[in-house]
Formats: sequence, structure tokens, C-alpha cells
Amino acid sequence: MPALICDLASVVAEPRLERVFDRLRRANGGALALDQPDHLRDDAFTAFESGRLGESEYARHVRAQLAWHGSDADLVAIFAELYGSVDVAVMELLVDLRTQGWHLVGLDGRPATSPAWGGQYAEQLTVFDQVITVAPSRPARPGGNGSAPAPEELQAVPVQNGALESADPRLLARLLREVPATHGPRLFVADRPERVAAARRSGLDGHLYRGAAGLRAACLTLAVTA
Repeated sequence: MPALICDLASVVAEPRLERVFDRLRRANGGALALDQPDHLRDDAFTAFESGRLGESEYARHVRAQLAWHGSDADLVAIFAELYGSVDVAVMELLVDLRTQGWHLVGLDGRPATSPAWGGQYAEQLTVFDQVITVAPSRPARPGGNGSAPAPEELQAVPVQNGALESADPRLLARLLREVPATHGPRLFVADRPERVAAARRSGLDGHLYRGAAGLRAACLTLAVTA
């Protein structure tokens, strides 16, 4: 059966730090001790995201970090909105494809500074047979410290001069070697045109999709032509 390679950022929503930062600033009277949303990404944030740091402990950390004047409950409520929604219809289709024998691969092609998938999206990641990440510093084995369990070990694709974006044809070309040919034809799907174009340049059958209907159409095209 075919192998479906999904850009993870098009399957599950990435953390929305900018939105959280703006809400925090407004709730704190228009000012925070931090200047930029990315400054929220520290070791405590990573521990909180992965479930290793509790809500109350993280709230105390952020209160000091931001010079927060509100309540801990308000802090927790705002950070609870950090994650975007998951497209349930897409997830149901992925489960159906795996039941049919498709080999599902999730590609994490974000910058190395981004937190590892897992924590909030641990359940969604279990649908993939394989998750490939570009960041060597990410957790190498599933299931530890709140990372998502998966049937196969997370594979770190070696990079030079920082992380490669998943739009980089060099990374996508690696997928032709990382995903065994025994799984049949390989289909790459993403919701960003530049990543699909890069996939095609690297030799993958790349398709742009948005929503379950678009993903189903791309998979049907491969099934018919295979």
C-alpha cells in the first residue's frame, strides 16, 4: 500500500505564542516585562508543554517572568488557549487510511527552536507509523517526558547550519531514503504551496490540500494511478 507523508504543521495546529502574548499584555494592563512572544519559550515553557511542570508551578514562574499583576487562574486560562484546534475530519481520514494499510509518516520540518510535537498533541501523533524530525536536539525516543508514543522511533534527520525547513528539497529528498520503498508509492501532502513545490522538486508526489476533502482527493489520485 502507499505511504502518506504529512507535513505535521498542516495536520495539527502549531502553538500560537503571538496570540497568547497579546492576550497576556492586554490582561496585564497593556505591559509585560518581556518584549517578544518568543521570549516565552524557555526551559519552563518546554517542561510545562510536555507535562513535566504542573500548572501552578508554571504559573508562579510566568508571574515573575512577566511581572504579572493578575491571578494565577487567569494565567492558566490564557495559556490553555495556546494550541489551535485539530481538524477532526482529517484525523478520522488518517485513521481510516491506516486501517486500509497505508503507511503514515509525519514530518516535523519546523525550525529547531520550536518545541517538539507531543504533550497537547500526543494522542494525534499515535496515528502515524513513523514521525521524522529535522532537529537533532529533539527527543530521540517516543514516550519519554511527555513526548508522543509512536510505533517507531523518532528519527532525527542530520542537518548543518541550523535546522532545515520542510520546504527545503534537501530534506524532502531524504524522505525518499527514510521511508522504505517497500511501502509502495509515496505521497507528500501539505497546506503550504512552497512545501508542495519543494516536494515535487525532490522527486516526491506532492499535493496541496486543505481539509479532509482535499486530503481524500489527493489520496484517491494516488490510489487510482498506483
